[in-house]
Amino acid sequence: MTFAMHNLKEIDALTLKQWMDRNEVLLIDVSKPQEFEKSHIPGAKLIPIDKFDPATVPRLQGQRIVLQCQSGDRSTQAAHQMLQAGFSHVHHLQGGLAAWKAAGYPTQGKRSINILRLAQILTGSCVLLGTSLGSTLSPWFVLFSIVVGGSLVLIGVSND
Repeated sequence: MTFAMHNLKEIDALTLKQWMDRNEVLLIDVSKPQEFEKSHIPGAKLIPIDKFDPATVPRLQGQRIVLQCQSGDRSTQAAHQMLQAGFSHVHHLQGGLAAWKAAGYPTQGKRSINILRLAQILTGSCVLLGTSLGSTLSPWFVLFSIVVGGSLVLIGVSND
């Protein structure tokens, strides 16, 4: 185990960025699929830790293998699995995706908004609009806010 520990090399975000710019790295993200979908380093290959098998990791000539996840814990686990499986040198991004982002490097992913949060934003906007227009243009616009607010109360008391 001591031998494996010495062959695990931690790298920082700057080093990873330089290797990626020179196309010298196979970057493997061992995060959960949901985390990967939300945000990941461009070019990273997803192999979730719960499905991680060192035998499936390709050994490509001239490319270093770098493992990473959100914080660095799971990628350290995966790196130790690879060393035990016979890989001679494995690199791990110290601090994970958080360190990559802190260094100001780009990420990819889908920004999603919770449907309930979206409804709250839209409803609040409608109430603000009705109140603002009611106080500046015509008091009749206040009816809009009353209808929106009343609808929310009705939904709240009738929903199981």
